[in-house]
Amino acid sequence: MPKVDFYILENMPAAGRWHFACRLLEKIHHQKQQIYVHTENEQDGNNLDQLLWSFSDTSFIPHCLINQYSSTLAAIQIGHIENPDIPHQEILLNLHTTIPNWHKNFTRILEIVPNDDILKQHMRAHYKHYAQLGYDLSVHKIS
Repeated sequence: MPKVDFYILENMPAAGRWHFACRLLEKIHHQKQQIYVHTENEQDGNNLDQLLWSFSDTSFIPHCLINQYSSTLAAIQIGHIENPDIPHQEILLNLHTTIPNWHKNFTRILEIVPNDDILKQHMRAHYKHYAQLGYDLSVHKIS
């Protein structure tokens, strides 16, 4: 049964979730784990891709964008398609407002809760859904 971690960004503007996502991805990369990042759309995926190249002067986070025509075996994959044809990944970082129906393929799910009322509503629905499934839920408040 997957473990789900919610990261509540208490004092950050909504855009701060992208930098926080980069920090999470950097940590996961150093732990040598595989992750799929599910974004809302292609533009969000492209923005995250660009940010990963520039957010830190001292680190390199190998990653790739995937789409319906291509996939790769990079440890960090970013995509937005509903049913990606990707090999099993250990972690799902869900940056989408809905929970993908294939979330059960992962052993751990990460959700970032930005300081934005509309996005908080989506995350409350996510929390309720995972709780109903009996997943192990953790909440981390980030100041």
